[in-house]
Amino acid sequence: MEEKKQTKKSTKSKLDDLKRQMDLGSDKDSKSTIIDKPVKQPKVTDKQLKFVEEYVIDFNATQAAIRAGYSEATAASAGYKLMNMPHIIILINEQKKELSIKLNITKESILKDLEDIKQGNILENPTAALKAIEIQIKMLGLYEPEKIETKITGLNINDMIKFK
Repeated sequence: MEEKKQTKKSTKSKLDDLKRQMDLGSDKDSKSTIIDKPVKQPKVTDKQLKFVEEYVIDFNATQAAIRAGYSEATAASAGYKLMNMPHIIILINEQKKELSIKLNITKESILKDLEDIKQGNILENPTAALKAIEIQIKMLGLYEPEKIETKITGLNINDMIKFK
């Protein structure tokens, strides 16, 4: 009986710790969990780091894998596997952010450049102007059609079978 009370108390204590961390943010090391068990961090190899550096050049996973030293025969599958590893994606996103900062490229600067391209080509090269408009629309999230939801009420399965 006392064993059950201890287990409930222990579980309640862990839940309270979780709530506290969610409310206040965790001040624990990122390699630990709520119950202080270490979380195994994936080791990044030199080849994987090279892949990340190469990937941000042209965003082609297969070519980046080849340039990073993976076999040409397995580069496509290696690139696919690497692009599905969360720690690799995090490194790629960090590299993109660093490049963006280094080159002073922001969403606003890209949209301004696209606007300049659109305005400069509207008469001489309408195809380029339309492409600039298309990219602007996608960047602003205006490309997706509106979702229309419809509810059907008052039908049951027996009514639907009679229509057949």
